[in-house]
Amino acid sequence: MVNIRLRERVCLRSESIAVVMPVRDGGRYLSEQFASIAGQTLVPDLIVIVDDGSTDDTPQILEELRRPSDHGPNILIVRSTPRANDERATYTRVADAVQRGLQDVAKATLIAFADQD
Repeated sequence: MVNIRLRERVCLRSESIAVVMPVRDGGRYLSEQFASIAGQTLVPDLIVIVDDGSTDDTPQILEELRRPSDHGPNILIVRSTPRANDERATYTRVADAVQRGLQDVAKATLIAFADQD
């Protein structure tokens, strides 16, 4: 079973745009990816990032990016922890990470998916 901690919950409007982004050791790509998402014609109300056990600087970069801002989307960070007794997959796998992210954006009108890069 996957053990996941929620950092915080964000309520979405009835008409909203959300992005789900699974990440793992993608620190070098995150700033550029966030700039790209924030530069869209319709900026999302929420970005849900599912960090699948990053060991690089990803957690620090995500904390910097999620600081409140007047012009950027809300950011929800979900962290998964290693699975116990599962030699095939130490972490959640991308599909599980996306599914977990969808739980937090299910009420959004539009849902987009983005890779870390």
